Amino acid sequence: MNPTRRLDFKRFTSDALLECYIAERDIVRSFRDDIPVMTNFMRFFRHADYWKWAREEDAAALDIYPNPAEAHSHVSAAFNYDLFRSLKGGQPWMLMEQAASAVSQWKLNIVKEPGRMRLGSLQAVSRAADSVMYFQWRAARGGQERFHSAMLPHSGPESRTFKEVTDLGREMKLLAPVAGTRSSADIAILFDWDGWWGLEEVFGLPRNDWSYTETVMRHYTPLWERHHAVDVVSASSSLDGYKVLVVPNAYLIDDAGAARIEAFARDGGTVIMSFFSGVVDADNRVRPDGYPGAFRRLIGAKIDEYWPARPDESFTVAFADGRRATSTWWRDDLHLESGTALATYADGLLAGRAAVVENRFGAGRVVYFATLLEQEAFDETVARVVAESGVRSRFEGVPAHVECSVRGDASHEYVFLLNHSAESGVSVPVGGEGTDLLTGRPVSGEVSLDPLGAAVVQLARG
Repeated sequence: MNPTRRLDFKRFTSDALLECYIAERDIVRSFRDDIPVMTNFMRFFRHADYWKWAREEDAAALDIYPNPAEAHSHVSAAFNYDLFRSLKGGQPWMLMEQAASAVSQWKLNIVKEPGRMRLGSLQAVSRAADSVMYFQWRAARGGQERFHSAMLPHSGPESRTFKEVTDLGREMKLLAPVAGTRSSADIAILFDWDGWWGLEEVFGLPRNDWSYTETVMRHYTPLWERHHAVDVVSASSSLDGYKVLVVPNAYLIDDAGAARIEAFARDGGTVIMSFFSGVVDADNRVRPDGYPGAFRRLIGAKIDEYWPARPDESFTVAFADGRRATSTWWRDDLHLESGTALATYADGLLAGRAAVVENRFGAGRVVYFATLLEQEAFDETVARVVAESGVRSRFEGVPAHVECSVRGDASHEYVFLLNHSAESGVSVPVGGEGTDLLTGRPVSGEVSLDPLGAAVVQLARG
């Protein structure tokens, strides 16, 4: 199948579904035009371009079921919450479905241990959700989801789950001042359905085992662990106000999107970009004049060939500052033009060639990864580039297992502190005096969190 035709069919499918939604929305509005209309999206759903859909909805709404069996599922949940906050330009969104405890769709469906449901719900609110809802109210006796958890489970109102749900309901009332407040970020990360479809819906690439969501999470995680606020953008989003733009493997990008990224760097922004970006245009055609096509001037280098790695291959990468790291999976046969090498290959047939490139572009800076660095070295490099761009986290030094988010309005900030560790308590500085809305207790300087503990500190601005 021609890859451009496959891409067109993915666009057609998303657009046809959207046409159905619009038709049904307009029927509802013909009877009631004073209530918001939306539909429920899902986590990492590849078959509908949410950026297009969000323009036709009054609010974004998400069904999400992080798997309690996966140690880091709360990190991908955080990304999805940031995405849904960003879909409507930062306005609050709706957590339309979550599980009160276990689900029924995986091979192993473990319960949410005591405290996990509360913590996950507060996590969504911390990232601009203004609702916490569930599937389902009463556990079904029959059907596919008869063992899916519910607010009121088969064991009745004396159950642990029901008590946790009602306790959370009382806490949500305490958080009423947070409703309608917003978040701000200096960092944006590109997440684009055309790019997703380009990598995963076609065959005939140098590698055909891409996971777009995995590569996006690889770029997002070091920012989350260092408590940076992050917005999510599409190729057509405005980049005004951001200091750093992260571009994970943007294989397919249209001319306007590429020009927008160039302008961002030229005007003083920092761009962090990974390999196999800018390769094809909006019609899935290879751009002329050498790889990486749209971004050759931006990264200051031309790529002769893409060199996918064999399953057992690894390479040593030597940084200019003396650090050494291992890379796998991919290499660019890259020739520097205006760019300089932050790191080079120390062995193999590409020894001496650049593995990480820095290019000064206009008033800005671009750092390009030409290979898949081991995670620790990648994270450290990303963190350095972000710090050098002038972006600082107010929670620097706080352990990575403590999630720190801020919402606010003209008069107050609301600092959410969530301890995802079930073993360790921790003290977290909040930088002022305020009140923990969950307990009503005054806060001065720092907050102590129990394992799986949480605090929402109201601080007066100014």
